[in-house]
Amino acid sequence: MFKKREYQFEVQAERDGKWVTVHAEEDEHRAKKFAEAHLSSAEGTVLRVTRTRVFENGELGSDYTIWEQPIPAKAERPVSIVPIDDAPMCETFTDLERFEARRCATRLLRRYLDRHFLTATELMHSMREFRRLRDADMLLPSAVSRVSGIQARNAGVDPRKRNDDLFRLVDRQFDRLREAASRGLPSIDAAGPGKAWERAEEYGGPDQQFFYFGVMLSKHLEGAQSWDAKLERIIELKLPRLPQEVDLVLGELIAEVIDGASVLQELLGRQPDLVSALKMLSDLAVGGLEVDKTRQPVLAALNGAFGGANMDTARDVLTARIAREVGGRNDLTRYGGDGDVDALGEIVNRLVDENGRFAGGPDMAEAVASRFSRRFDDLGARGAMERLTREMAELFRLPSARITFLCELLSMPFGHRLAGDIMTVLTAAITRPKHINNFTYYRHPVPRKLRAVLMIRDGIQAASMRDKEKRIFRDRLDQLTCEYLESDEVLGRIDGEALPLVKRLRGLLSLQLSGLLWDGPVLDVVRNRVIRHLTKSTGLEGALAELSEDERPAIRAELKGLLSRAGFGG
Repeated sequence: MFKKREYQFEVQAERDGKWVTVHAEEDEHRAKKFAEAHLSSAEGTVLRVTRTRVFENGELGSDYTIWEQPIPAKAERPVSIVPIDDAPMCETFTDLERFEARRCATRLLRRYLDRHFLTATELMHSMREFRRLRDADMLLPSAVSRVSGIQARNAGVDPRKRNDDLFRLVDRQFDRLREAASRGLPSIDAAGPGKAWERAEEYGGPDQQFFYFGVMLSKHLEGAQSWDAKLERIIELKLPRLPQEVDLVLGELIAEVIDGASVLQELLGRQPDLVSALKMLSDLAVGGLEVDKTRQPVLAALNGAFGGANMDTARDVLTARIAREVGGRNDLTRYGGDGDVDALGEIVNRLVDENGRFAGGPDMAEAVASRFSRRFDDLGARGAMERLTREMAELFRLPSARITFLCELLSMPFGHRLAGDIMTVLTAAITRPKHINNFTYYRHPVPRKLRAVLMIRDGIQAASMRDKEKRIFRDRLDQLTCEYLESDEVLGRIDGEALPLVKRLRGLLSLQLSGLLWDGPVLDVVRNRVIRHLTKSTGLEGALAELSEDERPAIRAELKGLLSRAGFGG
């Protein structure tokens, strides 16, 4: 018997030489009706409807165009602000430069920024773009009025005064840009981001360092007339060993770009269903997306950036978008039901980073709880909340991920409802194990096991629970970690009796400085061994006695450096 064929119909618009999906249907007639109804208002040059075969395994066949029409030319329509309901207070230039303020501007001016392929950071630091915004009819006054009204309401101040104050701040920013333009600042690419950061301080001192760096950064991004090109230029600047402040700014700039839905849609390309897109975004959030570097170089570069440092802000933006879909009412899969539960498990496990930590954040944890709770007809029934908590935690394959997920959930409204049951599950998960292997995969190398416990400990410390409970959990983790360190798997290897004393000291000090241990009993296990060795050998020179005269100077300098960094005073 032949099975009924299934097709997917997409309405696509051609924009800048690329086909962008604007709508999807499972019915050909509805897809064509949508295209006909939206032809005159569509953005781009051509609108078409494609038919794609969907196979049983979820893979897609080739596209066939079944309807196509040119989009009528129209005068460029004025853009308007996007209504927002919250905005941080901005009274100084420092306030204006914080990411929260730039993200507020990104959301408020989303339509304008998308039209010109601009980030809020560029808008605030480019004389040309700032002037163009001021000339855009009533867009800037509308934006200032909207933000000042929210700020006045939140702060309980006079709305008219707040509006005047904010306009003065905007005017002063324009004056700063005019002054910077007169100085002829170079683009970042002339010296590289690290040197540009140093030069920015020379131009304006520490207080204006971000401003002048932003001006040079905006010059570097001029001419990038697509989001792909914009991302590519930003990621190229994220070089190894950059100053922390610079790397953070670049990570925030990536966050501004991907905050728009159209950017991610264009990067990912066509997907068979919602869950396929969410799984890709989840992989991307932890730098684990499998992508063809030749076919999708920008997506591959972005994935590499997420696998590096200082991407927490961008990750928060990305996981917030995933959370909105996971917590929404739409089915994740084509048929919903149990398939959605399986899909949810795939998504959340992709949001576990290489350290075994749930990296989705509290909003994602809340969305997961909301979605999973729909399996229960009556959450008020006896035992329903306990079952919900336990089964939801069991979505995660790694115990460390279950624990860090529940710690994140505790700070959210749904977590407050489940607080008692969450603490019951956490107590069992943390106090019952007899070995740290019970928190992670037993074949993981020593550093990954220690990082997993460290992530759990950090999650507990940040969680919304009583100090007494935090102390009980921390003490148990410390006890298990100390026992693990004393085992043959760790100190038995680097501090074995058969090893030369110099090698033992080097191994112990390197472990202490690795960042894998924490203050208290855990760090003391290693420190006390170093102290015992130095005491027994009557100091560093005694430890060096087993070496030849030629070997001693270099080893002495190395160990002195390690001892000094480890707090032993050299």
